[in-house]
Amino acid sequence: MRMWVSYMAVLLMIGSAADLSAQRDASRNKPSSPVAGRTLTLTVTEGSSWKSYLPVFWFVKTRKEPQMAFWLEDAQGRFVATIYVTRRTALQDWRALPFQKRENITRPSSLPVWTRRHLGGGILPIEFCAHCHDRIKSADKSFENDPVLDALTGATPRKSFTRIWQPPQEIAPGTYTVRAEINHSFDYNETYRKDLPTSDPAFSDVSGQPSVCYNGIVVIGGEQNSCTLQPVGRGHPAGSDGTVYPLDNTITTARNIIGDITVVWRP
Repeated sequence: MRMWVSYMAVLLMIGSAADLSAQRDASRNKPSSPVAGRTLTLTVTEGSSWKSYLPVFWFVKTRKEPQMAFWLEDAQGRFVATIYVTRRTALQDWRALPFQKRENITRPSSLPVWTRRHLGGGILPIEFCAHCHDRIKSADKSFENDPVLDALTGATPRKSFTRIWQPPQEIAPGTYTVRAEINHSFDYNETYRKDLPTSDPAFSDVSGQPSVCYNGIVVIGGEQNSCTLQPVGRGHPAGSDGTVYPLDNTITTARNIIGDITVVWRP
């Protein structure tokens, strides 16, 4: 009995520590001050499935927010730059139980489309990738005093948010696709069940329903314009590849994580 009580106490401590960490990281997600000229304003409104709680043991629950990534691709579909990605996916910084090592936990099903597309590097030097990738297999997941990571990643905001991004000068004027990928872990339904064998096409590690992908078109470099991103597909349930698969009626609550995603270009 004492062992179970101690185990529950540890889980409560993990949940509390995670919530405090999320609150500190969320402060970084407050909109930055507008920069004169050349900004993309990303506004994300929460849907009915944004907030979720994961049962851990008996009455113990821990709150979880969705993972998300936003990035830019050119007219040829080539990756250009990441606008924002949540910290847990970027650094593979997942909550660990007392017997687990954080550096050994990976979840390829989290955001498989962004994970593979951003490997193309885009306009940023390849050295920038090391800021995230060097921490994936490290027990140290912090990014204090790292301006590169601080600009690109952070905890998932706990509610609707706006983020202002100034595209690097290397991004030439033209038409671009703004892409988004959203996912909730442990988001099971009748098709994507928890008890599926690994041979089942709907099997995932812990995601349940796969990520949902969104697209919108924006013109950078001209007059002010905007777009509302539309759902266009889903990721692979197990994260085995970066393909965007068609949406169908097997995707249920995952469609409602996001209310709207709007992007505004201001010259």
